[in-house]
Amino acid sequence: MARHEWLVRVDKNGTEIWATDTCQRCGGQGGRDEWAYTGRVCYECGGSGHSKVRTWKVYTPEYEAKLAERRAKREAARQAKWEAEHAEEIAAKKAKEEAERLEREAREKAEAERKARSKYYNCEVGDRITVDAVYEGSPYFERRPFGAWPGSYEMERVYIHRFRVGDALLIWKSTSFGGMVALGVEEGDKVSITGTVKELTEYNGEKQTVLQRCKVKGVPA
Repeated sequence: MARHEWLVRVDKNGTEIWATDTCQRCGGQGGRDEWAYTGRVCYECGGSGHSKVRTWKVYTPEYEAKLAERRAKREAARQAKWEAEHAEEIAAKKAKEEAERLEREAREKAEAERKARSKYYNCEVGDRITVDAVYEGSPYFERRPFGAWPGSYEMERVYIHRFRVGDALLIWKSTSFGGMVALGVEEGDKVSITGTVKELTEYNGEKQTVLQRCKVKGVPA
C-alpha cells in the first residue's frame, strides 16, 4: 500500500490545505514483518492502511513571515503587560543586582589594592619570630597522605592558616589542627603566633611569609 495524500484547497493567502487518511502507525502498509508475533496486521487501521483523515497547512514563505511577525507582536505585548504588572518587583531586583555588582567591584578593587600593598614580614628565612596578628581563617585542601598505599582512598586535610600584620600576610600550613575551632579563635580575633620563617613566596599576586613549627594562642581583648 502507498501513502494517500491530497490537496484540499488553496486559500486566499496561498496557504495549501492538505489531507491524508494514511495510518500513522504503519505508514499505510497495513502491517509490518516485525509485528509477526501479533499477526503482522496493524491494530491501528486493521490492515487497511487507512485511518481518520488528518489535515495540515503549508504556508507560503511570505505568509509564514507575516505570521511570525504577528506572533512576535503578541509576545511583546504579553511581555510588556507582565512587566507593567510586576514593575515594582523588577525594579527591586534590578536595584539589588546593581548593589551587589557595586559591592563586588568594591571588594575586588580593595583586594587588588591590598595585594599591591602586600609585603613580606620584616624577617629572614630561618628566623624564629613571635608576633601579634589578626587571624583570617583556615581554608584547606585535601591530598593523599605521604606514604599512603597505592590505590588507597585515604585523604588528609591540609589547613592554610592565615594571619595578617598590617600589609604582611603570614601563612602556616598544618595537618595537625582542625581550623578555627582547634585554634580556639575566630576570624578577626587577635592572636599571638610563634613560628620559624620557612620561605618568602608570592601567591596570586600577594606576598606571603610562610611559617612552620608554629604555636598559636589568643590575645585577651
